[in-house]
Amino acid sequence: MPRILTIGIDRPGTTSHSRRSTLESLLSDFEPYHIDTWTPFSQSSRVSRSLAFRFHSGPAVTAINAEIRNALASLPSQFDLVWIDKAVFLTPETTRMIRERAGQLIHYTPDTAFLGNRSRHFEASGALYDLLVTTKSFELDHYRHAFPGQRIHLSSQGYHAELHRPLIPFEEKQADVAFVGLAETSRFRVIEALLNAGIPVRLAGFGWKKFVADQSSPLLDYVGESLTGVEYSRFLSSALFSPGLLSKKFPELHTTRTFEIPACGTALLTERNAETSSFFSEDEAIFFDSLPEMIERVQHFLRHREELKRISEAGRMRVEKDGRSYDCLLHEVLSEIGLV
Repeated sequence: MPRILTIGIDRPGTTSHSRRSTLESLLSDFEPYHIDTWTPFSQSSRVSRSLAFRFHSGPAVTAINAEIRNALASLPSQFDLVWIDKAVFLTPETTRMIRERAGQLIHYTPDTAFLGNRSRHFEASGALYDLLVTTKSFELDHYRHAFPGQRIHLSSQGYHAELHRPLIPFEEKQADVAFVGLAETSRFRVIEALLNAGIPVRLAGFGWKKFVADQSSPLLDYVGESLTGVEYSRFLSSALFSPGLLSKKFPELHTTRTFEIPACGTALLTERNAETSSFFSEDEAIFFDSLPEMIERVQHFLRHREELKRISEAGRMRVEKDGRSYDCLLHEVLSEIGLV
């Protein structure tokens, strides 16, 4: 029986966990094995985790690599496929050990790898992979320069079809905007603009506590730092609108929420750019080029609910039709290496 080994964060609600379950479903005739990198990281001290994020060194990184090497010792000697999710902490020595036991070795990351999250370990190990999967079109030249001759697959971000789905009927949605994501200065301005326009906002994510404490608006409802699994989907599904705000730390052109929001049956508020405009038409998402335009469009659709309902439904149908679910996206990756 063929075998697959996945290495990554095994925490329900994370995109890594979603990809693992999707891979095991697509390769149902493979015997699945998994090595979790979250447990050794989460059990490390706060200082160790900070060192890992900043310098990709320290006790947390040591613990992750030790966990992988120890786990390999008790696993079968060979795998037909090893899939590594976000290998920023894996040293070249650990990756070479995995390479020796992998018929095919794939690296996948939904994050930046050069303009952010840069890892000397990954850059020293990239040549060991059979396929490198990225979702960042603006980093393709970086991949080609760092790993000349390597096979590189550009994928879009995706959603988990079993998890991200409409959970609240349109008629029962709250007349507000729901946003989930990390706090950034550019995002402060978006939330403030909505509140100043009298539009209720529900908010979740890390780094917002000071911003929320400084706000006096009764229209702001901060639900906490983390929403995962069904709670996350219900949060998005229960609102009329949700912004898929792009990071300004690098030239991001779309994000996971670009597809998760419409998959949950909610109208996507998105900046207009080359990628978002290629994914949706004006009848399938609510585009804006400026904050005043965003406010004007939200206010328009609050007055025209049936038109908003049609956009929400059309957006959901578009992500389904275009195959933005992990089932479809990962099937494409596996097809490229001849496993499906």
